[in-house]
Amino acid sequence: MNTERKNSNDINIVVTLNDVSNDDASKNNENNEIKSESLKEKRVKHQGYLKSESVSPGRLQVTPKKIRKFLAMWTDEHLRVLIDSRKDYNEKYYDLVGNGKRNFWKQVSTKINLQFGTSYSGAHCMEKFESLKRDHKLMKDYIDGKDKGKKTKNGLKYYEEFLEKAWKI
Repeated sequence: MNTERKNSNDINIVVTLNDVSNDDASKNNENNEIKSESLKEKRVKHQGYLKSESVSPGRLQVTPKKIRKFLAMWTDEHLRVLIDSRKDYNEKYYDLVGNGKRNFWKQVSTKINLQFGTSYSGAHCMEKFESLKRDHKLMKDYIDGKDKGKKTKNGLKYYEEFLEKAWKI
């Protein structure tokens, strides 16, 4: 019998498998424990998870909607090192081919991580720099009175510096 009971934050789901004969259950204690465990009530956090049927019939598979790693927040000091590193290496940056740009961002992340004790990856650094460029463009459009413009915190903070467009050749 399947039953479902809702609490304020949780959903309790009881999953029932096909009946198991006494002969099958007595053959192996380990199998018996596994089957009895699968008959127990499964608590599933409702918010933040997807519920779907597993490959095994009668089993419930629960997976997170988003898997997030804990990352430290970007501080002004982190952003300063990120921007300065990109500015200092600008001319050579566009000559990089293959994995060269990926290696550049790995070096920047290593520099920031060693200096501040963070755990950013090269991809995080690249994404953050692209985000800063995007914020600058939104801020510029906002100042120019364009409809797609938007006032952003980082766009405002680094507006003057990014007007130089030091990342372009």
